[in-house]
Amino acid sequence: MAEIYEYYYVGAETDEQIEPRLLTFSHVKNGPAKENAPHSHPYLEVFLFEKGEGVFESGGKRVKVRAGDVLAVAGGVTHVQYSGTSDPLSYYCFAATGAENFGGGFTLVGAGEAEELRRHALACKAELGSDKPLKNAAASAHFKLLYVGVLRASGVTAPTKKPSRADEIRTYIEAHSNDELSLYDICKHFYIAKSTLLYEFRTRFGISPLKYLNVCRIERSKKLLAAGASVTEAALAVGFSGPAYFTELFRRRTGYTPSAFKKLGAGDTE
Repeated sequence: MAEIYEYYYVGAETDEQIEPRLLTFSHVKNGPAKENAPHSHPYLEVFLFEKGEGVFESGGKRVKVRAGDVLAVAGGVTHVQYSGTSDPLSYYCFAATGAENFGGGFTLVGAGEAEELRRHALACKAELGSDKPLKNAAASAHFKLLYVGVLRASGVTAPTKKPSRADEIRTYIEAHSNDELSLYDICKHFYIAKSTLLYEFRTRFGISPLKYLNVCRIERSKKLLAAGASVTEAALAVGFSGPAYFTELFRRRTGYTPSAFKKLGAGDTE
């Protein structure tokens, strides 16, 4: 019999959602003077300084950069980089979207601590410049490792998972479960087709949006009934038009009619 010495499970659901999308790569040589004007971009930039020395400025901070350093600057952050007076600065620049985990500002990793980051950056560059099949996919994989290294260097240990659209739809249903909510209303709010709504929600939660809406209503009604509300009062309060359909759904969900549930005097029978 085989013996398993080490095993790790990494499922599809993880709090560490890291999905940067590499947009561009450029090889740049700055002039010997402060020729660039302060500017910003809507995307993350990661610099690997190849040769020379220079200065990077952002947010009132000014740091010296040199060959071997790696620097990342968040999207929307105003910055400028330029060469020193004697040794012109050249660098590789990677731009990426989907990098919200990085937060704001910039992070500089000195040459002495950036060996692993440089390795991923150079591997990414090499793939982009090759004729290999799937080179963009390989380059993106190397950039993702580069980005993880940048996150670690910046002190980010648990990137926040961005809710999926299905999660946002579920939250919307819960918030509006007392209203006369229809599939059309949900589709209109999220600007999606009915087929897309049904597919995404059922794939994520294993239930249709309207069935989930009724689950929310029944669960809320149980609290109202336990607090003394009549069957009709509870039905109307949670969004049903009357007690008949409410009673049928309640029985399917709990195994009790609302009246029987009230007599039990329990807030939760499940």
